[in-house]
Amino acid sequence: MKNSVIDSKARNTTVKYAYSFKRFVVWSEKYTEIKSVLPADEIYVSLYLQYLMQSAKHYSTIEAACYAIKWAHSLAGFEDPCASDIVKCIVEASKRKLNRPIQKKEPMNANIMLSLFKKFGGANSSLKNLRLLAMCFLAYSGFLRYSELCQIRAKNITFGNDHIDIYIESSKTDCYRKGKNVLIAKLDQAHCPVKILSDYLDKAKIDRSSDDSFIVL
Repeated sequence: MKNSVIDSKARNTTVKYAYSFKRFVVWSEKYTEIKSVLPADEIYVSLYLQYLMQSAKHYSTIEAACYAIKWAHSLAGFEDPCASDIVKCIVEASKRKLNRPIQKKEPMNANIMLSLFKKFGGANSSLKNLRLLAMCFLAYSGFLRYSELCQIRAKNITFGNDHIDIYIESSKTDCYRKGKNVLIAKLDQAHCPVKILSDYLDKAKIDRSSDDSFIVL
């Protein structure tokens, strides 16, 4: 049953919560008056969040700590100390104090991708540069996160006449871990992502039916 409850969250989320809760445990061990972290007293949770506020750059740090403590208590069957008014006040205070506008990076676009190809592509492109181009063009054309890109095996890629079909075994957005297929069309251009990937696999001498990661040399 415990494993089922843990598996109710995506693996990355569970790892994040566990790490964040461990930080709370380590902090608690510095103070002999704190006798328990499961269940934790709302006063000590509030003091911990106040401690984080002193060095945090953004309120999401405090919010993440609160979620982790809530998750651990839910997992253990204890009442959530973060539901108390005093903890809620600390979280709200952190939002007012630390809520700074996030400087978003400019999104990738076709012109940037073309510039990458002009710099690193071509008939004499090295294996290292081909790998870079394959990763960038697959991520761009398939809307893939790095966590999805790095788990692709050669056997997960099926080459069709006018496209490739990439099977992604797990994804942040794949809550039920069923996997998903990503289709990328061939282009009649030198910077076609399918051609770049094919050239890379050939130059790296990667067996297309193997279990090897396509980005590892």
